[in-house]
Amino acid sequence: MIILDGHQKILRNTTWLSDIFEEPYIQEYAANSTDAWMGKAGFNQVLTEDVWWTNQLTTGVKSSSK
Repeated sequence: MIILDGHQKILRNTTWLSDIFEEPYIQEYAANSTDAWMGKAGFNQVLTEDVWWTNQLTTGVKSSSK
């Protein structure tokens, strides 16, 4: 799985940026960790990388259990 989203660390440290976007859960999103959420969902090899200063790219692998 690949997720490209707003950079959590930047949103945490620049409150004015969070005010620009009218996302209802942006403060909650910024305060948490995509890595932790993916780990809870059963993904392994979770890695988040910075993409410029505005975004982050998170990848993870989930094996299919059949």
